[in-house]
Amino acid sequence: MVRMAVVATTCFAAVTLAATPAVQDLGERQAPRPMTPEDVVTVRTPSDPRIAPDGSKVLFVVRQGDLEENRVESSIWMHDVGSGSTTQMTRAEASHGSPRWAPDGSGFAFLSNRSGSTQIWWMPIAGGEARQLGASARPVQAFEWAPDGSRIAFTAAEELPEDERTRRESGDDARIFGEAADLPRLWLLDVASEETRQLTTEDLAIQELAWAPSGAMLVVAARPSTMNRLSSSSVSTWQAIRCSTSSSR
Repeated sequence: MVRMAVVATTCFAAVTLAATPAVQDLGERQAPRPMTPEDVVTVRTPSDPRIAPDGSKVLFVVRQGDLEENRVESSIWMHDVGSGSTTQMTRAEASHGSPRWAPDGSGFAFLSNRSGSTQIWWMPIAGGEARQLGASARPVQAFEWAPDGSRIAFTAAEELPEDERTRRESGDDARIFGEAADLPRLWLLDVASEETRQLTTEDLAIQELAWAPSGAMLVVAARPSTMNRLSSSSVSTWQAIRCSTSSSR
């Protein structure tokens, strides 16, 4: 296990170093100087490496602060293991992250707020524009492909009632501590039809999810509420959810 961890870390370090000239646009080598607070904010940081199913490419996220716009931007890059080249895959003025390869390696899904709300998007490796998959009423928080690539499980809160949405849009966004609010639910997206089905309705905040190899079941970690994450007594519980034809447990 230790050997595998070392190898994985070394490989990502190699990809990061190989990508450094393209990612950081170093140009001519500069003389050493003390690091400034601006450097800390604007340094480009790679994270979340994802190896293609055939091992030929690696996707990763690059984050960088923009002092003029007062925001942190993130983009997705792809490193080709064979040629050593690194290509920026997303360029829109939005946040992009969580790249996840399709099981067949034909492209990848990712999260982006380019449409105004964080949604799942698809990018083909063969070329072409990214397109949104489905339309969640609330921002998507996390997602995972089914092993056969036909479905995507994701977490997002339920659509707000009209009166609650109006209240929040007016600036009245107060919360009651300890009350279940904006709980991330589990949803299932059919990739072909882009139809979405809700799998959980209980007062549980879905924190993590993983598919069974057969694709017939999901395992999730859940909390009773999103408001008590800081409480030491708030321990995640595990649930198995069958999702092939229904949300029965």
